Amino acid sequence: EKEAVSVVIADARLAPGGHWNDAYDFARLHQRRYGVESTIGEIPTCDKEGLASRDEILEYYAKLLQTWRAAGHDVHFLPETKIDDLNSIQAKKFVVDATYTENEIPKNSPPKFKYNKMHHLITPNELSSIVQKENQQYCVLGSGKTGQE
Repeated sequence: EKEAVSVVIADARLAPGGHWNDAYDFARLHQRRYGVESTIGEIPTCDKEGLASRDEILEYYAKLLQTWRAAGHDVHFLPETKIDDLNSIQAKKFVVDATYTENEIPKNSPPKFKYNKMHHLITPNELSSIVQKENQQYCVLGSGKTGQE
């Protein structure tokens, strides 16, 4: 039987799931297998191709914390907390600072290029809220996963 652990998870966001909390509402995984190393597998999804949505991924992370607690682990999630806010916490063994792997997403970062201000620049998060007008043209910047979706 594995020893129970005590873990404090601090996240600048309001809920477990890291950057998935900031993802656009139509974001999906681009692979079936995903997750925390100890539980990597397929996230339950309604998608016929097995690619979980943002909301399904966030549900996975919320349930993961519940699963750890139910297994007897002492797990605390500190929402809206940055690493600098943790000065009063003393780790018994070690601290893992995952902010070194933090990615930048358009919603939280200004553009790194100049553009004509007469053009309306929006992030992918805003796409589903705009009203399409007849003969209106759009240009999607980026060739990664976001640009393809």
